[in-house]
Amino acid sequence: MSTRDEGEHRQSMAEEARRTEAWARTWDSTYRRLASGWSKINLSLILASTTLAAGAATTGLANFLGALGTGLLALAAAIAAGLASSIGASTKATEYSTSAASNSGLADEARVFLTTVVFDSAIQDVIAKFEALCARRDAVVNSAPISRKPWPLTQAQLEAWPEGAPHAH
Repeated sequence: MSTRDEGEHRQSMAEEARRTEAWARTWDSTYRRLASGWSKINLSLILASTTLAAGAATTGLANFLGALGTGLLALAAAIAAGLASSIGASTKATEYSTSAASNSGLADEARVFLTTVVFDSAIQDVIAKFEALCARRDAVVNSAPISRKPWPLTQAQLEAWPEGAPHAH
C-alpha cells in the first residue's frame, strides 16, 4: 500500500470512528433519558399501589368509607400493581440503562481510536483495532432495546429505494 493510499485509508477509518462516536454519544443520552422516564413510571405505579393498599387496609378509613369504599381502594391498588408489572417499567429502565452504558463505552473506544491509534500506530494494528471497533459497534446496535415498531415506509421512500434492494413493506 502506498503512503498516499495508506493516508486515505487512515482518514476513512478516522471519519467512521468520528461518526461512531457521535452516534454512540447521541444514543447514550437518549437511552439515559428513556431509562430515567421508565424508572419514574415504575416508581409512580409502585407508590400508587402501595398507598392505595395501605389506605384500603386502614381500619379508620374502612369505618368512614364502608365496605364498598374499601373494596374500591383495594381494587385500585391491585390495578396499579398489575399495571406496574404488566408494562415491565423496571425491566425497560434496566434495558435502557444497560444500552446507554454500552453506547457510552463504544463512544469512549471510538475516541481512543481517534486520539491514540489511527494516525500513530502501524497500519496493520490500525486495521485490526478498527475491525474490533466496528464489531463492537455492531454488537451494541444489535443489542439495543426496541421500544416501538419502526416507522412505516411511505410510497415516496419505497420509490427512492435502489432497484433490486430488499426492503420491508
